[in-house]
Amino acid sequence: MSYLSPLRYPGSKRKLTNFIVEAVEMNQLKPQLYFEPFFGGGSVGLELLVKGLVEKVIFSDAAC
Repeated sequence: MSYLSPLRYPGSKRKLTNFIVEAVEMNQLKPQLYFEPFFGGGSVGLELLVKGLVEKVIFSDAAC
């Protein structure tokens, strides 16, 4: 399994990527936009975008 994000982030959602992709595909969801409020490494959003499961991705994160 390869991950698209070059960023490493402790506590990332990277391990959830396949689960989320499968959930979108199984439920035949076709969202135009995926909003990720806690960017981390961005693995989930990048994977959804590259696989063509979403049209746009918005990443956000708070700098502390």
